[in-house]
Amino acid sequence: MRVKRCRASDIAELTAFLRAVDLTLSGLEAPTVRLWIERDETDTIVGSTGYELSVDGAHALIRSVAVGPGHRSRGRGNALAVHALKYAAEEGATTAWLFSRRSGPFW
Repeated sequence: MRVKRCRASDIAELTAFLRAVDLTLSGLEAPTVRLWIERDETDTIVGSTGYELSVDGAHALIRSVAVGPGHRSRGRGNALAVHALKYAAEEGATTAWLFSRRSGPFW
């Protein structure tokens, strides 16, 4: 599987994936949001991750970390979360925030 930066042409498919796993859809196209998708060998989205930077760039809101049901319990969620944290830190974020509606046990 491969993780690649989400492009504008991927947003509709990512939105459908996030809807299926019951994650927030608002603001996906905002300029402060960075998103990545993970695809399997059939080119289907099976995971996603991202963050939203604060205006000053010091804070990152971790968002859209999801793994499709058939790919869970293999460490992918953790790897995707670390991916977002790494890139947020590279952009200058020193604090990460997370709000979760239903995935508390994962976090």
